[in-house]
Amino acid sequence: MTAGCRRFVMDGLRGSQIRFSEAQQQQQQPEWVRERPITFEDLGIPRTQTIRPSMFGNIRTCQSLRFLEWVLVIGGLLSVFITIGLGVYRLSTLTEGGTEYVFALLLIFHSGFCIIYILDGVFREQAFEILALVASCVILIIYVVINFTTNTPPTNIFKLVRLIVTLVLGVGVGVVGSVLSYEYWRSKNLIFRTVGADAAIQALCSTLFTTTTLILFDAQIVGSVVILALHHGIKQLIMEEILTITIGGPFLLAWAVIAYLAVRVESKYFFSVALLLSPCHIAFVLLAIIQTALHHETSPIADCRYAASVGSLVVHTLLIVYMVRCRKNFGLGLKEKVYPRQSSASEGTSNLVQ
Repeated sequence: MTAGCRRFVMDGLRGSQIRFSEAQQQQQQPEWVRERPITFEDLGIPRTQTIRPSMFGNIRTCQSLRFLEWVLVIGGLLSVFITIGLGVYRLSTLTEGGTEYVFALLLIFHSGFCIIYILDGVFREQAFEILALVASCVILIIYVVINFTTNTPPTNIFKLVRLIVTLVLGVGVGVVGSVLSYEYWRSKNLIFRTVGADAAIQALCSTLFTTTTLILFDAQIVGSVVILALHHGIKQLIMEEILTITIGGPFLLAWAVIAYLAVRVESKYFFSVALLLSPCHIAFVLLAIIQTALHHETSPIADCRYAASVGSLVVHTLLIVYMVRCRKNFGLGLKEKVYPRQSSASEGTSNLVQ
């Protein structure tokens, strides 16, 4: 046999062995692999959508939440609704005015903010909003303890039950919230998926998120100052207290909206208006302190109003500092990354999948 013939036969045998080996490997593979191409799931890479755009920016989907986060969402909301239910029941059994009436209003008011902190804090991984939730739990516990230890008859079962429920649920939510707040602050996963890996842009994004949280927390604290002016009842208010509630309340709400729009849409006009009206915000809180001092009030309501007013001054001052830092970041493209248009984000996601 010539050399060319032997080479031809050997090549044919090698080709047959290769085809036989491939056929054997295909038979050893599972049927689902032989019938379709390998996907990302086969390689262990999940393709489940973890974030989606919304009017508040990118938010996480329910599928991306972990066990501890579900504990905070379900347990926290259940705790809040129980607190609101106890407060509403208490209001229905009391007449207007008095310590009990004001404390019931405060519990409902602060519980409403807790709902915002839980949902927005978890679904947008806002470390400082979860921290504000923890602070709100501490405030609620302090209010309930003060109310229980002040003029409490030994047979007041309702206040005892409310104290136990608030302590158990408040401490539980506070512990879980503290753990998640630390994890969000350390990982910054959603910030990374929103603005990328650039550390400078991530710092700008963190400043923006902290500012929006402070705006919300500032409205919560100063709202307590307004509610604490109702200690004589709506029908027994003096002229100063009427002006405090009817003018101060709407003004403070309007200021919070203007401040939020300033950093949300990066509006220099709204920022200037908020900055110019900020002294009026501080003057309102100082007026509340002066009113309480002039009336020589020594009740628990007066002590709480002093504490809320001082806390409001501290939070508002810190808020102004962060708003000025946000003002320096206007026009750097952060708004387009953090608050993308939903249609554009959906098109980008579709192109990425394709």
